[in-house]
This record gives sequence, structure tokens and C-alpha cells, in this order.
Amino acid sequence: MLMGAPIKLIGNYNGDISYLNAYGRPGKAGIVTTGHGSILEANDEAAKLFNVISAKAMKNVLIVSYAHRSSVQNFKSYLHSAKNVDSFSTDLLVLRPRGGVPFKAAVSAKVIARGQQIVLLYWEVSVATISGLKIA
Repeated sequence: MLMGAPIKLIGNYNGDISYLNAYGRPGKAGIVTTGHGSILEANDEAAKLFNVISAKAMKNVLIVSYAHRSSVQNFKSYLHSAKNVDSFSTDLLVLRPRGGVPFKAAVSAKVIARGQQIVLLYWEVSVATISGLKIA
């Protein structure tokens, strides 16, 4: 699923291929973004996690809009690093669901397609289950 080299992407992403179906894992919140962080695909688990009416409603939203202000710069750094690395995992980041209480989560991402000026990333979010964490 998350194994192997990035797919060589020719032309622009046009939605004909579901990268989420190719890389996503059942029960995990998964999101596919451009290298700039614009969401192309999200699954139902991600929509529930971020309190969004449907996964389709997440399309074209910047992934950093779901980051708490304390984690926005981290997300931007990870997006920038995607030009040079194939995958990364984060420390616990503070995420912000729409109209909900911020929570801490581990986020991992893998470059799944790389073209001349195109990078696509598959993000997976795992909610932290550590008690007693305080969010600033």
C-alpha cells in the first residue's frame, strides 16, 4: 500500500486515478494533496476527524487549514521538504477540526507522484491517545 517508489505523473492530476484508493488503508484518515497542500481527495474517516460534512467538501481546501496555529509552520515545512524526500513522519501536531476542540495527532506523509512541477502526497493522520496532553 505505502510501499514502492512514487508514481511518475505525466501531465496534470485530473481525478481519473484515485490515489486514495491506491494508498489508503481502511479505518485510517487519509488525504491526498498537491505539493502546495491543496486537498485533491479525502476519505470519510478524514471528514469525520475534521468535522466536515463530507469528504468531497474537503476538496481544494488547504491541508494547513486543519492545523492549529501552533502547527501551521510545521505543516508548511513538511510541504516544502516534499520536494526532496519521499516520506516523512511528524511529531505530535495539533490539528483543528471545524468547530471542534483541537487534538494532537501523529501525521505521516508519502510522496506518491512526482512530475516536472507536480508533487502529490498521501497523508495519514493517527489521533494521539495519550491522556493529559494540553493544547496551547
